[in-house]
Amino acid sequence: MKIFSRNELFSFKQIVIASIMLVSGGVGCLTTSFSTVDAATYGTIPELDETEDSQEAQMLNDLGTNGIKLNDSQSSIDNINSPSIMQMLQLQLQQKDDLKRIEAYHAKQRAERHLSRRAVGKAADVSSWDEFVSAASNYDIKTINLKTDLQASSNATISSEKSINFNGFKISLNISGTNRTINIAGGNVTLVSPTIVNSGTGAGNSAFTYQSGSLTVTGNAIISGRFFDAYNAPGDLTFQGANAVFNCDNNVGGPYLPQAVNSVISMTGNIAGSVKILNSIINDNSYGFIFLSGVPHKSLLIDGNSTITSTQPDATRTASLYYFVATPQDQNVADAGIELTIKGQSTVTVNKAPTYDICAPIKLFGGGTKISLSEGSDLDVTNPSGSGIAEAGEGSSFTLDGEKTELKATRGDVGSIS
Repeated sequence: MKIFSRNELFSFKQIVIASIMLVSGGVGCLTTSFSTVDAATYGTIPELDETEDSQEAQMLNDLGTNGIKLNDSQSSIDNINSPSIMQMLQLQLQQKDDLKRIEAYHAKQRAERHLSRRAVGKAADVSSWDEFVSAASNYDIKTINLKTDLQASSNATISSEKSINFNGFKISLNISGTNRTINIAGGNVTLVSPTIVNSGTGAGNSAFTYQSGSLTVTGNAIISGRFFDAYNAPGDLTFQGANAVFNCDNNVGGPYLPQAVNSVISMTGNIAGSVKILNSIINDNSYGFIFLSGVPHKSLLIDGNSTITSTQPDATRTASLYYFVATPQDQNVADAGIELTIKGQSTVTVNKAPTYDICAPIKLFGGGTKISLSEGSDLDVTNPSGSGIAEAGEGSSFTLDGEKTELKATRGDVGSIS
């Protein structure tokens, strides 16, 4: 005969760390250990994938909610000398109490897992623009994976660290003059092998606008149209290990003066900014690639055995300022020049056709302008219609240094100077 006394039953409720084990030849349950916890202490249990449930889920399944499991030799509780009905009800209530304690323990485990996932960051697969906007603004999501081509129907803002994997898909912006952009408002943002199609031509129609943080491009990139614009913000744009192709047929903004609206990349305003091209291959086919303006200095660094080729879409087209890098025309503004540094065995080849000498493919005006070519690097600039390099401004300098460092400027009606 198996007898369960009232004291034995109540003792289960007093255990803080316990092993549930009812054995006396006739009744057996799951054996495990757990801590008594109060689920209410942890608030709302976060949603996690079912595949991440740990052993607590199996504990719940094994314990069940239908009373006591019997041995194989017992077909029902009635074929032995069972306790009274009241005692059995008490035992089942105890079993449910144990179940609640395990559920609370499971809730604690889920909460801990949730905090851990927040620490290392989560990934989001996106298949619509609304999903992209939501993931972009979510601080907990660190990685965004595109699962299809996306077309921007609203602005998106990124304010925290993000890595965006394009996976062979593209993002299209400013279709039919919709004036949509992705705003970098904070955090370090990395684009992995991006394809961007931007149909906008206005001043505010850059694919990415910038307020704070940084933007890095890696992998194979194809960019069409205006790409990056920082205004009165500390622009920080880096190409790291990238193989990027830029296509931009935008020539708005006047025939002679460079402006942000006719550039692929622009940094303007009263805060310093930098563009860095490191260990990358850049093929630029535009009428204006990089435009820098304002005090204090902006900078362009080309380093790490990078290779850059800069051409224009229509090689026969003249009568405008076509440029690889340019500043506004005013040469008298103190500290408005930029620092152009080419080093680390990098090669820059520019072939564009601005009409006048004052409008060279490399046109850097402003006080304190510095151009430096060193460490075995090569700069080759061709302009069939005028000068190759125009530099002006009080305190400006041009430094050529290092073995195998070469400068070559070619003018169509004059020839080459090396």
